[in-house]
Amino acid sequence: MNTKFLATVSMLVLTSTCAFSLRMKKAVLIVVSFLLSTNLFAADNEAQTVRQFKISYLNPGVEFEQPIMKKASVIVHPAVGYSFIAGNDGFVGFLNPYIDLQCRYYYNLAKKYEQSGENNNSGCFLAINCTYNFKDFYSTDDDYELRNNVTFGALWGVQWTKRHTYLRFNAGPGYYVNFDGDSGFSPIAEFSIGWKF
Repeated sequence: MNTKFLATVSMLVLTSTCAFSLRMKKAVLIVVSFLLSTNLFAADNEAQTVRQFKISYLNPGVEFEQPIMKKASVIVHPAVGYSFIAGNDGFVGFLNPYIDLQCRYYYNLAKKYEQSGENNNSGCFLAINCTYNFKDFYSTDDDYELRNNVTFGALWGVQWTKRHTYLRFNAGPGYYVNFDGDSGFSPIAEFSIGWKF
């Protein structure tokens, strides 16, 4: 999309005296700003994050990655995953759905771009993470259950993307809070393999 065209349209909408309500003008401004932000950083021959849609296999789900700056992106990842806690007789495993939100900063994107010549979000990254874990639907021990909780974390990770395949690993410290008032520190780790469209 032409950035000048989008800027002109947004200015016309904002300054027009049409019967648009203030709420409608704000909505249009937000949409146009979003479109502009994805195109302002689109320069040729330069390392930058790109929009990607992926399907993950190990934690079955989908992942959408949207650039917000040249080296940063926001990720939305609903999936079904595996969780573990230490029980009385060893580890207890759970299957539970979750929604993962991340804001990533790829700190060596330029180096990976020089090696491959492709903008494919391959490289090491730092991320802030927020995950909403839903109640488990399977547990290896009936005496335990995973309740709805929110986990916040700071992660380090690496992602490799080539053609239609991607591998990703990220890990770091996390802090969880559930709705019963329980909270505490918990490690976060995820390994993902999948298909990139």
